[in-house]
Amino acid sequence: MRKLGTAVVGCGGIARTHVKALTQLEESQLIAVCDIIEERARVFAQTYGAKRWYTDLLRLIADPEVEAVNVCTPHPAHAAAVIAAAEAGKHAITEKPIAANLRQADAMISAARRAGVKLGVVFQRRFYDASRRVKAAIDEGKIGAPILGEVSCRMYRDRAYYERDPWRGRWASEGGGVYLNQIVHEIDLLQWFMSSPVDSVHAFTGNLTHPYVEIEDNAVTILRFQSGGLGLISGSVSANPPMDDRITVTGSKGSVLGIRGLDPYWIELWSIPGEEKQAEEWRREQLKPPGEQGPSILGGGGECHRAQIRDFLQAILEDREPAVTGEEGRKALEIIIASYISQAQGKTVRFPVQEDHPYHTAGP
Repeated sequence: MRKLGTAVVGCGGIARTHVKALTQLEESQLIAVCDIIEERARVFAQTYGAKRWYTDLLRLIADPEVEAVNVCTPHPAHAAAVIAAAEAGKHAITEKPIAANLRQADAMISAARRAGVKLGVVFQRRFYDASRRVKAAIDEGKIGAPILGEVSCRMYRDRAYYERDPWRGRWASEGGGVYLNQIVHEIDLLQWFMSSPVDSVHAFTGNLTHPYVEIEDNAVTILRFQSGGLGLISGSVSANPPMDDRITVTGSKGSVLGIRGLDPYWIELWSIPGEEKQAEEWRREQLKPPGEQGPSILGGGGECHRAQIRDFLQAILEDREPAVTGEEGRKALEIIIASYISQAQGKTVRFPVQEDHPYHTAGP
């Protein structure tokens, strides 16, 4: 198998997960890394065996051995890296969310289309075993049409979290709070499970416990899908201690599917007639102590990042679309931006969304 020359842009925390995958996958040869902080780029390259390191994105993009880049910068900087890569004929997969606003996301998607390169967005929680089982059951019609989808996320972020990086906590530099930065994964899974484009949303958001930042720390959104199905999203970073995420889908046949957890998820609800014993077996496997459970059961510990990055590299080699394209990655962002517009304007927002929310000035 031919190995693709790969690179990592941004050498912060999540980049370690990406670079470990790139050094383990047979489809990849790690060529270079890039970070605006020279020492961080140099140490990262030495630690993971990259041939070269850069502090200038354009120099990395111009490296003839680099064919695909993994963008691991803060999300307001995703667009600049992806667009530069596309214009140089390089493929790119970017961490979530795809961008800080719809303007950026659309520019990224357009640049990749013009250049004929692949664009992927990391929503690795679609690769969890529990997530895939739920999606397969829905696609096979086992619950009928999805009629009600619900997301509940209760997290905690303290003042130190926001003060750790200067871009956090402000509309102009972060672009959003609990929705955009914390629960975008869950919002993506909800719309993926519901299997229908969104028709409209109505949202209420607020900053209720973090007065030293601008962005929302609590939010609730009601959704209507084009299928007629309904949805509810509620998110908070005020819960101390935090609680497991929960995502449930009720079908027109009366069955309810639900997943629960942090990293990773496990199957909590599975009321498809005749499959109760199978679901109970899955739960027993997933709830074994860490030393007894196999990684393929849970999909945690970076395994799902690795699976999605492998899919992206194989999509390049096979000249097909990756599992999560730029267009797919945009869907969760559109729900989030529509929620911000709804809060700002006090009205229901219909799709497609053609504007960005009025608080937002992040990015180019």
